[in-house]
Amino acid sequence: MAATATSRTAGSVSRSPAGFDRRALAVVLPIGPLAIAIVRGILPYKTTDSNATLAAQVASHQGTETLVVWLTFIAMLTLIPGVITVGLMARRGARRLGTVGLVLTFAAFMSLFWSTVAGSDNVALAAARIGVSPALTGRLLDSMGAPPPSGSARTCSSSATSSAWS
Repeated sequence: MAATATSRTAGSVSRSPAGFDRRALAVVLPIGPLAIAIVRGILPYKTTDSNATLAAQVASHQGTETLVVWLTFIAMLTLIPGVITVGLMARRGARRLGTVGLVLTFAAFMSLFWSTVAGSDNVALAAARIGVSPALTGRLLDSMGAPPPSGSARTCSSSATSSAWS
């Protein structure tokens, strides 16, 4: 018995060409890049500045830095679905190449938020709010970005640690 067109499509779900999910993704797709563009425009420091300068600028512009932190959060929430959407669209034309591109791009965007880029802003703003000096905040940020020494653990006494924060 031959399968007819009706029997082949009877078990499949029909999908409208532009359903709610596609419209929602089309709305979400530009939000992440837009948030990053705004962040780059309002950032109170240059990315080439030292960490001490970064801390001083953040301390002087705490309102702007609060907006930077929130926009970074919005970007983090929207860039990943955007990357997945574009990756799935790329897979339609070239399945293997689209899959490799999707996996690599997803990993790259996840690494962006794991790095000290987003962390530095949060640490500098929190330090400014509690009155930590920009010089000390800069040293802390330098320490965050430096890889730990391999094979050895540095220890410090509690009195040295407490006096550094005074």
